[in-house]
Amino acid sequence: MKKIYAATLALCASMLCNAETASARFVTHNGSPAQAQTEAAPAGYTATVKSGEARFTLPVPQRREWQWRRSETKERGREYVFDVKVVNEGRTYSFGLFMWKFPGARPANGSFASLVNAGQKNVFESDGSGHNLIVRDVDVKVKLKGEQLIITVSGRKNVERLFSGRPSTVTIETIILDEPRTSQTVPVTYEN
Repeated sequence: MKKIYAATLALCASMLCNAETASARFVTHNGSPAQAQTEAAPAGYTATVKSGEARFTLPVPQRREWQWRRSETKERGREYVFDVKVVNEGRTYSFGLFMWKFPGARPANGSFASLVNAGQKNVFESDGSGHNLIVRDVDVKVKLKGEQLIITVSGRKNVERLFSGRPSTVTIETIILDEPRTSQTVPVTYEN
């Protein structure tokens, strides 16, 4: 009887400890309730939104050399994507680094930093029919820092457009030539 009572007591204590740990996930850094975030961000990925800046990081795949605008890529073909997708108040946006092969483009190769410099940095809004339209009045910055790619959208108006509804997650997607697409769901941390 004592063994059953001790086992039951240990089980109850374990459940209580797990419940307290789980409930701690629903509180922001300042102690106010937050939207449910049941998972931690995957290693190397972050999503942080402040009133005037939204900043996202992802790990850079390691290669000795990067190639773009390859001769075997069709004209207007997409070669690389490193982007953040967010659904905000019924609208879907994607923003980050994109590389297409435009007509007449010459093949190029080099470091990942060279690819970042050559790529297109934009915000797109989905029109609901499978087409994406460039949002021209939003400036997107993409830079390499060590082994991380940092995607930043600045300005209160721009951040409001993308995060006014405080979506709890974003999807960070990577498309690299000749490799499978990767997609990571990343919880958003709001610092305001």
